[in-house]
Amino acid sequence: MDNKAGKRAIDKIVVPKEKVLNAIDTGLKMAGQGEKTKKKKVFAGSAAAVALLGITVTSGSINSTMNKVLTNAPLIGLVFQEFDDSIGIKLAKHTAKTHMS
Repeated sequence: MDNKAGKRAIDKIVVPKEKVLNAIDTGLKMAGQGEKTKKKKVFAGSAAAVALLGITVTSGSINSTMNKVLTNAPLIGLVFQEFDDSIGIKLAKHTAKTHMS
């Protein structure tokens, strides 16, 4: 089969243009919705992480046992020192004394 015969055979195929265009439009709409749901998932994950961090820091200010645990943590202990948390600073100094001796 040469190229001309192949082109003629392809031209004979009936293609419902309206259905093809509708299918393309539907696919494009679905692709756009995927981006929105991904953004929502990222936002929800970020909000959950911020809430978890906030609850953890707040519980350290309320509960003395949690405060002791958080002052031993490298990064969060610095947060307690920045906010002049007196209980956390006392516990951190006490922990530093016990670790040095």
